Amino acid sequence: MMIQVAIASNNEFFRASLVAILSSQFEVRITSQGELDQALPLRGFARADIIMVCTVTAGESIEAIERIKRLKDPPKILVIAQRIRVSEVRRLLTLDAFGILLQETAARHLAWAVDAIHKGSRALSPEIADHVFNEYSKPNHFSNNTREAREKLGQLSTRERQVLELIAEALPNKEVATLLGISSETVKGHVRSICMKLDAASRLHAARIAWQASAAA
Repeated sequence: MMIQVAIASNNEFFRASLVAILSSQFEVRITSQGELDQALPLRGFARADIIMVCTVTAGESIEAIERIKRLKDPPKILVIAQRIRVSEVRRLLTLDAFGILLQETAARHLAWAVDAIHKGSRALSPEIADHVFNEYSKPNHFSNNTREAREKLGQLSTRERQVLELIAEALPNKEVATLLGISSETVKGHVRSICMKLDAASRLHAARIAWQASAAA
C-alpha cells in the first residue's frame, strides 16, 4: 500500500534530499512539496497520509501544525528540526505530532518512523526519546514551581511563546524581530503582553519562568 507523503520545508536542498530518500526506500508517493507558507494551503497536503514539517527549530513548526490541525481530516504530522528542546517536545506531543526527528540523524530513522506513523504509532529520534524517558521516569519529576510555570506559559499565544523562547536565550528585541520576521515594535508589544500574562516584573523575570517551565525536578 502506497503511503502518501507531503513535505513542507523552506530549505529546498533538504526537501530534495527527503524526496530522494523516501523514493528509494519506501512505497511512498509524494503528493506535494514546497515552502511552509506556500505549501500548506495546497490540496496535495490535505490528501497526504503524513505531512513532514521541516524547520530550523521545533518551535517554528507549531504554527504550521496548528494550521494543519484545522483541516477537515488532518494528516499525521512528522516534525523534523535542526534544534529541539525538551520543552518543545512536550508542546509538539500535546499538539498531537506523531513523530519528531532531529534533522542531523533523520535520514537513518525515516524508514521505521514513516512506517510507525502510518500505522498510528509515535516516532521519536532515539536522542529525543532518551530525554523524554529520563525526564518522565523520575518520581515526582515536576516541582511545584515547574508546574506553576508551565500553567502560566499555557496562557501565551504561539507567537508569544516563540518570542519568550528567544528572549530566554538573552537575545535583544532586534535579533528576535529578525529571526521571527516581525518588527522590533511588534516584539516590544509581545514582551509587554508576555510580562502581563506571566505576572512578570521584567523580561528577565519572564525568561526565568520559561527556564522553570523547562526544568525537571
